[in-house]
Amino acid sequence: MGNSLRRPSAHDSRGREEERPRRCKMNRWGLPLLSVAACSMLVGACNLPTTAAQSPTSAASSTASTDPCVDPAASVQACADSLGGSNTTSTDTTSTETTPVDTTMRIYYTVKSAAGVDTITYNDGNGNIQQDTTGKWSRWVSKTYAIPGDGSFFASVSGQNQGGGKIVCDVYRWSSSRHRWVVANEGVSQGEYAICDASTSL
Repeated sequence: MGNSLRRPSAHDSRGREEERPRRCKMNRWGLPLLSVAACSMLVGACNLPTTAAQSPTSAASSTASTDPCVDPAASVQACADSLGGSNTTSTDTTSTETTPVDTTMRIYYTVKSAAGVDTITYNDGNGNIQQDTTGKWSRWVSKTYAIPGDGSFFASVSGQNQGGGKIVCDVYRWSSSRHRWVVANEGVSQGEYAICDASTSL
C-alpha cells in the first residue's frame, strides 16, 4: 500500500544519530563565543568613560606644569614674572644719571713792569672789581681765586706803569692735565704810563 507507514531502518537511525551530535557541537561552542563577544563589548563600553575621564586630568596636569602660579615647585618670583609684575624693573640697579663733572678752576693775576706798577684793577673770585694802588711793584701777584670754570666767569686784570718801559699783565689758571699753572691770557704794553690789559672767559 502506498500510504502505509514505513518502519525506520537501521540506516535511518544512524543518520539521525549523526545529525544530533552536530547540533550539540554548535550549541556547545556557539554560546561561549556569544558570551565572549558580549563581555568584550561591555569592557569596551566600560573603558570609554575611563579614557574620557582621564583627558581632563592630563590636561590639568599639563596646565599645572606650565603655569608657575599653579606649579608648587615654581618660585614666587617666577609667578610674579608670569603675571607681568614690576619685579623686573624694581631689581634694575642701573642708574641713568651721570655724575656731574667738577669744573672748578683756580686762577690768579700778575702784573710786571721794570719801571714799577702804579695802578692795578682786576676782578676777584666773585666777579667784583677790585683796585690796588697801595704802592709801586716791579711784579704784583694777586691771591688765588676759585671760579666755576664753566665759561661764565670773566677774568680780567689791568695795570699801568710808573714810567717808561714795558708792562705785562697775565691771567694764570691751573691745568689739571699738565699739573701746573699756565697762562690763560696775556696783555703787553710799552711806553710811559702805558696800560696793559689781560682778560678771558673761564
